[in-house]
Amino acid sequence: ISESNDLEERILALIDSLEVSEWFLPGNIVMTETELLLPSGITRRPDRVILRDGKTIIVDFKFGEENPDYFHQVRQYKTLISEMGYAAVEAFIWYVDKNKVISV
Repeated sequence: ISESNDLEERILALIDSLEVSEWFLPGNIVMTETELLLPSGITRRPDRVILRDGKTIIVDFKFGEENPDYFHQVRQYKTLISEMGYAAVEAFIWYVDKNKVISV
């Protein structure tokens, strides 16, 4: 029980941090693991797409070490969603273990 309480406290602290708290507000329209279909028939699946106040926010959660391939992956999500007509698209990689957010 103590371990699960510690984990719950850590998660709550992470999502309450100023940089990411907007992503977890009530009233957000959230799509998780929603597939994006490319013209080639290949699909891509961002972890979280949030619609709020005329903005579209893409968040991809990563654990472990930073990898430049992740930046390219999330940039592709951003391009695809922009091409689909969503407005004011922002995209982020969140290295959860380090609580580090990178804007893409």
